[in-house]
Amino acid sequence: MIRQPLQAINTFSTTSTTSSSSTFIAPNNDYLSLVGKLTVTTLSGGTSPTLDVYYQTTDDGGTTWYDVAHLTQATGATTSPIWTTVNSGSQTTVVHGAVGDATVTAGNVGIPLLSRNIRIKYVYAGSPSAANWTLVTNAHNQG
Repeated sequence: MIRQPLQAINTFSTTSTTSSSSTFIAPNNDYLSLVGKLTVTTLSGGTSPTLDVYYQTTDDGGTTWYDVAHLTQATGATTSPIWTTVNSGSQTTVVHGAVGDATVTAGNVGIPLLSRNIRIKYVYAGSPSAANWTLVTNAHNQG
């Protein structure tokens, strides 16, 4: 089988936003794998600020979300990007345990992609006063 090349599917950036939120990145597309590259330019102020970024999937159209991957937690500006790779359906030997919304430990994968709907969830802790970061997502398409 010839594997399709990676294609950029989303670039999500924040500029001085310090409120936790989520955003859709790839509704209605079948992807075999995702490759995420997180670059944090600023994460400062507050008390020991942190940034947690998750890729999530749903099996009920967006009512319930499950972690696919939880990137390594950022505790300040990164000197090199934080990478993660998620492969659809290839995690069959992993025991997932209780997987839910923002439950997978930082730097780990959760469950395989369950549907075409994928979102990014980001959570701040430590009340940062300034945050500026970019998450570039590439994917291998089914086709």
